[in-house]
Order: sequence, then C-alpha cells, then structure tokens
Amino acid sequence: MKSNLFRRIAAATCLLCLVFVTGLLAEEIEVTLDESLVYYGDPLYFSSPAVLNIETVFQEIAEYRRILEEDINTQDPEYWYLLDQANKKFIERVEIVAGENAYDLVCGTIEYTDGREVPDITELVVKELD
Repeated sequence: MKSNLFRRIAAATCLLCLVFVTGLLAEEIEVTLDESLVYYGDPLYFSSPAVLNIETVFQEIAEYRRILEEDINTQDPEYWYLLDQANKKFIERVEIVAGENAYDLVCGTIEYTDGREVPDITELVVKELD
C-alpha cells in the first residue's frame, strides 16, 4: 500500500517537473546576433546577454596601444606576442564582468526582436582593466 502511494507521488512529481521544464523551453528568446562577434558564452543557449564595443576596450589595453603607438607590424614577432597578451587580458576581463553581473552571453552586436534593450558592458570591462 505504501509503495503504491509512493509511486503515485513520484509519478505526479515527475509530471510536474516535465510541465515546468517544457514551459521553460517554450519561452524562447528571439534575438539577432552575429555569431562571429561572440566573446563569451554560447549563442545557442543563453538567457541574459550583454554587448560591448571591442574597439573601445582594446584601446585601453596597454599591449594593444603599444602595437599602435610603436607601429609594430605583423612581420615582427613582438606584434604577435603583444596581441596574444592583449587578447588574454580582454578575455579574462570579459569573463570577470560577465560572471559578476550574471551575463551568460557577451557579444559585439545583439538585439532582441521585440525591441528590449541589451545592456552594454563596455565601460565595466574597461574599468576592470585598471
């Protein structure tokens, strides 16, 4: 008798979970984005996106500024070393800001099709460089 009741409760609980999960999956976020400009997260599975201007951020990274100021070209091995260091700083800072602010997708351009605003975290990432 007790095991039959337990099975019914377990079955009802599973059914409620299935209804809940199905409801979550049905709530799709419709956006337009350029997948080549995704800096953090998975463009297929996200719920809290943000945008940033990569040019603004890179202008604040010392290694990248050095490349520009000293006109170091791609034939110089130092160019690739400095660019690698700049990229690492960029990625680290984007991950920190995204994690602290619960963004699961950061990219260069993204727009909700219903017109909602997407937060711009450019300044937060720049501040994290200090």
